[in-house]
Amino acid sequence: MNVTEACGICFKEQIKVYPVKVGGTWRIEVKTGNNKPIRYKKPLKEGSDTSNAMAKTYIFLAKKIIKAKNLTLM
Repeated sequence: MNVTEACGICFKEQIKVYPVKVGGTWRIEVKTGNNKPIRYKKPLKEGSDTSNAMAKTYIFLAKKIIKAKNLTLM
């Protein structure tokens, strides 16, 4: 699965992943619908580290959504 497909799946489920600056570092935050955002604790460097973390998070969440939908169809 590529990042574009994963983003599409997440956006349809109202899931957004974005970087947030906390002090001198960046963290990944995930917002689902109207729920309170979840902030991951792992600090990231600026640039490619943040982009890679966002891409991996989108792919992980999209796979989780697909798996959950497949289980409910059975």
